Amino acid sequence: MTGIATLATYGGGAIPAISKLALLCSVRCPGKLILETYDLCQRLLAGGVTVISGFHSPMEKECLTILPRSPNPVIWCLARGMLKIIPADLKAAVDNGRLVLVTPFPEKVRHVTVTHLWFGAHITGWIG
Repeated sequence: MTGIATLATYGGGAIPAISKLALLCSVRCPGKLILETYDLCQRLLAGGVTVISGFHSPMEKECLTILPRSPNPVIWCLARGMLKIIPADLKAAVDNGRLVLVTPFPEKVRHVTVTHLWFGAHITGWIG
């Protein structure tokens, strides 16, 4: 069964059709990788790359404070329903189209369970 893609988006209009780089970081990582990730963020700012991530781990959250300064959009994939209030430090990036929030979950979902993940994967066609 292939589902119909149902993604709620906020900010920036349509998700850009340009190449994207997924950012995934472990909750725990050595200091060397933290420094390399900061360097990567700086290169991404100047490199014309759209970054997509859930921005859940501490390092990903730190990247979310840096990447929206880029002229290229950043896509934040929420593991919950859409935020009702955009964090103040990210509001300008959302308003200027540099940060797009996306979620496959209904607004009422505040934390995701295995059932939500299965449902979300089916309705968006991620799994058969």
